[in-house]
Amino acid sequence: MQKKKIAFLLLSLLVLNNAYGQTTDLKLQEKIDTIINRYMKATNIVGLSIGIVRNNQSYYAKGYGTINLQTNKPVDTLTNFHAASISKLFTATAIMQLVEQGKLDINNKLVYYLPAFKMKDERVKDITLTQLLNHTSGIPDINDYNWDHPNNSKHALKHFVLPSKFSTLSFTPGTDIHYSNPAFDILGYIVEKTANQSFEEYEYEKVLKPAGMTHSSFDLAKIDPARKSTPHIIDSISKKVEISKVYPFNKEHSPCGTLNTCSHDLSKWMLEMLSIYNDSTDSYHGVIRRETLLQMWTPTHNIAYPGLFLCLAWWKRESKEYGNYFFHVGVDVGYSCSLTLFPDKGLGIVVLCNGDYPGLPVYRDIPLEIARLLTENK
Repeated sequence: MQKKKIAFLLLSLLVLNNAYGQTTDLKLQEKIDTIINRYMKATNIVGLSIGIVRNNQSYYAKGYGTINLQTNKPVDTLTNFHAASISKLFTATAIMQLVEQGKLDINNKLVYYLPAFKMKDERVKDITLTQLLNHTSGIPDINDYNWDHPNNSKHALKHFVLPSKFSTLSFTPGTDIHYSNPAFDILGYIVEKTANQSFEEYEYEKVLKPAGMTHSSFDLAKIDPARKSTPHIIDSISKKVEISKVYPFNKEHSPCGTLNTCSHDLSKWMLEMLSIYNDSTDSYHGVIRRETLLQMWTPTHNIAYPGLFLCLAWWKRESKEYGNYFFHVGVDVGYSCSLTLFPDKGLGIVVLCNGDYPGLPVYRDIPLEIARLLTENK
């Protein structure tokens, strides 16, 4: 009889504890909704989707607003967004997979893998894959991605990379930092050439699908039209939000910025990164090994901003409040986004927006305000 009473008491405590935890989570999630709605109202965001992982588990994902200024169809966690430069994390992961397989060495020269990549500037021979990964190659950036006249042919990426579109480098490789989108297009073509399959196919088969990102693709044609959101911009004359006349997609620039994805899938990606990071016994079979991830998260350069560092594709921030965290942001015509990981806290936050104009609220304010809320309420 006494054992039954004890068992009943323990069961009651467990139920009460779970109920308390659920109530606490609901209150926190209501506060997250308040944060999101405040910034959406302040910056006229049409649609936004978030994904949060906490304690190394899926915690909260939700859509806000609508997929289109002219429709009432709501955004949800499977709504597709253009992920812009967050794409670079996946291109870098593909490169590092091939490094793990012994097919690439990031300390080798670019021309070792692409002998046909030539410029009038002889310094091109000194560029390494590492310098492409951390924006120190000297490869100039571009302003026009031909979103309005895309080349989506089978060999689009090769035709952009070879022959080189540039005659001179911006600086001697390794001596400066200059953000370069074409550098990642070059890396993507190296993936394509080394793996002997299209960049888009390789990414889906070897990176996205193994990480559970089955609703995502670097090929826009593979995205369910019913899930697509619409890009929004600010009209230069009226200063009002309007629908963009172009969608940012061109296979010439798939590696640097055309991943199409959703908050559901990017939550899977953050969990994959955290699982790899926490794999101290090397028993988790992730998309890359732990030592590789740590290599990608190791700073290669200090930025002229306290506590900000450039790694291999990732950016690192040292913060007294949040500890070390790793992130990437993105913006293209009609879209903006951010992905932020706090590995030592088991926390990750992704923000996807179908507008290119909010700026810091998407890149910094929303993720850090949510992080503060969740770290203060453990």
